[in-house]
Amino acid sequence: MGQAVSKAFTFTSGGAAYNLIVGFKPNLVKIVNVTKFATDNTNVEFLWDDSMAAGYAYARKTGDSEVNSEIITSNGVTAYSTAGMTDISEAMSAATQANPCVITVGSTANWTAGDYVRIRDVVGMTELNENLYKILSVPSSTTASLDVDSSGFTAYTSGGNAYNQSQLVQASGGHGVTLGTSVVGADGDVLKVYCYLFDQDIQDLGDIG
Repeated sequence: MGQAVSKAFTFTSGGAAYNLIVGFKPNLVKIVNVTKFATDNTNVEFLWDDSMAAGYAYARKTGDSEVNSEIITSNGVTAYSTAGMTDISEAMSAATQANPCVITVGSTANWTAGDYVRIRDVVGMTELNENLYKILSVPSSTTASLDVDSSGFTAYTSGGNAYNQSQLVQASGGHGVTLGTSVVGADGDVLKVYCYLFDQDIQDLGDIG
């Protein structure tokens, strides 16, 4: 089963739109305006996920006004990913049917216990593909044990790449979110921003009615 990567930030707003480099392109963002909690009928909390359009956000107000929430349709939150940020990836050569699953790569990997890797393009043990896993331990320079029980998975045949989502290489660009003027508050406001990257395979339960 996949995992989630999260990062949290706090800063004092300049009152203008701000590009927040997160290290990944989040699919859920929550913003809390700490300063405005003491101001009645003011937007203090914002939510955005990747099912919403770029620049949108759901805003919640303080106070008891009849309209205590609204959908912002411009200058909200926009996730971005520019070409200057690259993944650290390693070509795989093996994956064990075990608990935990141990993957092997062809060259020395820059891995640390606690990092998160996304697996793609594996032949055979396709259950690993497009999932995000935490590295439990690094037994050697070319192996890593993952937080998944693969004993019941199909046997590994060939191929695959492990992308380290915790150690992205920044050049001229970045992965992150643009916080528009509708969500950054006023100059001097203190904000907390929580960014999450979840496994992309959302379970569709269909019509439960």
